[in-house]
Amino acid sequence: MPGGEATLELSAKFLDARTQPGETVIFVVRLSAYEGRPERFADQSPIHSRQEALSLATNQFESVGGSPSSPRTLRSVVTLHPRTDFALVHLIAFKPDSGGVSAAEFGEQYAQEVQLTTSVPSSSAE
Repeated sequence: MPGGEATLELSAKFLDARTQPGETVIFVVRLSAYEGRPERFADQSPIHSRQEALSLATNQFESVGGSPSSPRTLRSVVTLHPRTDFALVHLIAFKPDSGGVSAAEFGEQYAQEVQLTTSVPSSSAE
């Protein structure tokens, strides 16, 4: 990737292990890169912090269960600008219109093989 920009990739396999179809669950991977110190976000929700991101990537899918042997891989890739100091990683599983039901109440949803990978372009000319 000569002459390109450095990137950061988040990938995870999500498994909805319910054997029977049921309520919809949405799985999300979100990656965002920031300038500055992470402590400044201590009192903010992740939604507010996204507004200040140098780069942001989100990927998601919906599952109703019923095929427990079929994990789904999700990937998000952000550009690491020269000003990037840190990144936030989000792995999310939620039920739409759940009224605040926590992930612990879902039951059989799992994230596996979570990877965070950097890719730095080669500085040599080919």
